[in-house]
Amino acid sequence: MIRALATTLTTALAGAVLTGCASCPYDQRCDGDHLEVCLLGVDQMFGDPSYSKSACAAPNPVCVETSKRHALCVIAEDQRCDADTPPRCEPEALAVRCERGYAVAEDCTAADNACFVVGAEAHCGVSPPQSCTWDTYRNRCEDDGHLLFCSGGFVARSACGVDSPSVCEPHVPKDEYEQSAYCRSPAVAPPDAGASGG
Repeated sequence: MIRALATTLTTALAGAVLTGCASCPYDQRCDGDHLEVCLLGVDQMFGDPSYSKSACAAPNPVCVETSKRHALCVIAEDQRCDADTPPRCEPEALAVRCERGYAVAEDCTAADNACFVVGAEAHCGVSPPQSCTWDTYRNRCEDDGHLLFCSGGFVARSACGVDSPSVCEPHVPKDEYEQSAYCRSPAVAPPDAGASGG
């Protein structure tokens, strides 16, 4: 019985290899200044690829392909860099870093952060800079609309409600993996039970 089951499983796996497993033809690629991304599901052997496409937008409006399988949105095609290129903060709080040989910017003001350079990294975070470690720092609400969390070794601010209606709410962690605050959709008040038509 066990030998028959093992033989069946081996045959099935061999068939999958011979017929070709599901795979992405690329991880990222450019279609003009749109970034296309291919992802496989949790099952990397049999999962079907899923594709997404998004426009590169300021401060990284240009799409470049850095290899046969990889691409990213960058500041400009001619803004090249390497490991020795120092990070910098541009006017309007843009944190500029080097990624795969190109200058890539992060708009710190999108979440009401400041830009600062510490060592070999440009960071977006609260001002003045506050160091932290992700495994010991607990998220907290600065106010209803802002969540403070640890990012890249420094405390950063996240603006709740940018992509969808949400507010910052404290949370009592049930274990070490849960945080003590989250951006959540605001609770909807239930209809007044005493109200009745008529």
